Amino acid sequence: MPKALAGDANAAAGLCRYLEDEHLVQCMPLLYEASIPSPVFRLILHRALVSSFDFRNTIKAAGSREHFVQWCRYASFEPPNTLPDMVPIHRGTFGCAAADAATGLHWSFSFNMAAWFALRRERRYPGEGEPLVVSAWVPEASLVFYSDVAGHQEVIPETAPTEYRVNNSRWCLEDGARRAVEFFMLLGALKVKPERCFSSPRPCSSGSTGDLNGYLAPEQHTARTAHGSAVIRLLAGAGVSLSALTRDKAHSLVLNGR
Repeated sequence: MPKALAGDANAAAGLCRYLEDEHLVQCMPLLYEASIPSPVFRLILHRALVSSFDFRNTIKAAGSREHFVQWCRYASFEPPNTLPDMVPIHRGTFGCAAADAATGLHWSFSFNMAAWFALRRERRYPGEGEPLVVSAWVPEASLVFYSDVAGHQEVIPETAPTEYRVNNSRWCLEDGARRAVEFFMLLGALKVKPERCFSSPRPCSSGSTGDLNGYLAPEQHTARTAHGSAVIRLLAGAGVSLSALTRDKAHSLVLNGR
C-alpha cells in the first residue's frame, strides 16, 4: 500500500489483484486524497469501474456523481482518437422508464453494444420489463471516462443527458445485438484484442436477427467461434477472405454496416 500511494505502478497493479472488489473501491477516497500520480490512480479506478463492474459502490464511495467526476478528471482518461465536438452515445437497459435509463452511468459509442447489453440483461431477468436503448448527443469534452475492454466502447458523461431519443423496437435491438455478437466472433476468429475500436455505427440496418445464443458473454463467444459458421457466413457474404481481413475491416463490416 505505501508504494502504491507513492505512485509505484507495479504496486498499484498488485493492489488491484490482491484486494477484493469491495475493498478496492473503499480504498479509492484514500488514494484520491493522497494525490497519487494520475496514471496510477487511473489504473485503479479503471479496475474498479470495468474489471469489477462495481459501479454503484464506486459512486457511493465517491459520495456523489459530482465527486466521482472529479476522480475521473484527475485520472485523465484519454479519448480513443480525435473526436468531433459532439458525439453520439447510447445506453442499453431494460425494465425502467427512459428518463431513469438516461441517468445511468455507463454508455457506449456503439448502438449495437448498447442493444446487446439491453437484451442480455432481459434474458438474465425474464419478465421484469422490456429492453430499450436511449441515445443522446453530448459534447466530447463532457466525457470523463473511456474504456474498450472486450470491445464494449464504454464512456461516461459528466452529467446525465437531458435530451435523448428512445429505441424500443424489438427488431432494431435484436439486429444491433446480432451485429455486436458478430463483432465479438470476428475478434475471436482473428485472435486480436478489441483495442482502439471506437466508432459511431449506424443505429439499424437490414438483415435477419438470427440466433444470438442467449447473448452470451464476449469471452464465451471468443472461445467457441474460431471456426464458427456465423463467421464464415459473414466473411463469405462480404467477399472477404480470413487471411486478408484486418481488425479495422472487421470493425467496419460489423459495426458500421456492410
